[in-house]
Amino acid sequence: MSSALLQAFGSLVIVVAVMFIGAWLFRRFGGLPDVKKNPLKIVSGVRLGARERVVLLEIADTWLVVGVANGQMNTLHTLPRQVNVSEFQIAPQKSSFSQWLSQFSAKPKPRKRF
Repeated sequence: MSSALLQAFGSLVIVVAVMFIGAWLFRRFGGLPDVKKNPLKIVSGVRLGARERVVLLEIADTWLVVGVANGQMNTLHTLPRQVNVSEFQIAPQKSSFSQWLSQFSAKPKPRKRF
């Protein structure tokens, strides 16, 4: 009984070792393309609806504003690369329901007793 258990444990150790060696070889010899060499970079994106998005792409020294919807991509605008992205980011507007919910869930102030 113990020899069968020892044999099963040894086989498990061999399988796990082969998996780690395979993963190391995969990383070492370039199984995946290097992300740093990719000239295309997604800078930002905004969801407009269930399937519609506006995406800001960076290619070399150019930014492309692209509309994406149902398998279609349309270039909306082209501009030179900007250093500061924060000026383009717009804070999402709270809907009336979320404002109502935040007021409803807020703790009431304690009443002063005279």
